[in-house]
Amino acid sequence: SSDVCSSDLTSSATCYVYAPAVAQAALTGTTYYVAENDAGFGMSNIQAGTGISYRSSRSATAQTIAWNNSHISYSWAPAFNSAVNGTYVMTVMYDGIAFGTVTVKIVGDQQTITVTFTGDYSASYVIAVGDTVTLPTAPEGFYYTFKVNGVEIGSGYVFTADTTVVVELHEIYVEPTGLPGDVDCNGEVNFADISTLYLFLIGQRELTAEGEANADVDGNGDINFADVSAIYTSMIS
Repeated sequence: SSDVCSSDLTSSATCYVYAPAVAQAALTGTTYYVAENDAGFGMSNIQAGTGISYRSSRSATAQTIAWNNSHISYSWAPAFNSAVNGTYVMTVMYDGIAFGTVTVKIVGDQQTITVTFTGDYSASYVIAVGDTVTLPTAPEGFYYTFKVNGVEIGSGYVFTADTTVVVELHEIYVEPTGLPGDVDCNGEVNFADISTLYLFLIGQRELTAEGEANADVDGNGDINFADVSAIYTSMIS
């Protein structure tokens, strides 16, 4: 048309606003899918049922372009998982500008998987696909690391298949207080420390990591009755 847009909003003239070339990309075919969670639905299914047409200009003939065209990209919200029930929306873009969406609804009986902890902690849990597992807490003075296929994971990790988690126990390093003999870590060295250390050596008392560091009075890396004697000697000297 040769009509020109008028700045007068009451003008009866017809105004044609032509979008840039990117706006002339469009999805064709199916844009809404429903699939079972055990069917392995994926991008190959979408590419088979949904096409992309594109016109390089308003007067050009529309042509089909491939999903792997360098101008085409897409993103999912939430992250797509064909094994987990839910509704997923894929936004399709041409040169980073969105022009259409594809919706996939995953349905079916909720599947279960087994998560097995092995190594320094052993346990097994049967959970629903897409669930998380509460990671165990290490004993006082230690911490666990958890790895799946050699990669460390943390709380909130989502499991989508039978998984083995390798658990490793590590001791927490505590910088010594600089007060050898302060076994109970109260800032003083007295007969209570001798009593505490004696009970530890006969297996009737636990020490914190800091307490163990302070108990090695002679600094030989071993805690024994020689350290009890050393504490006593330091008190009476």
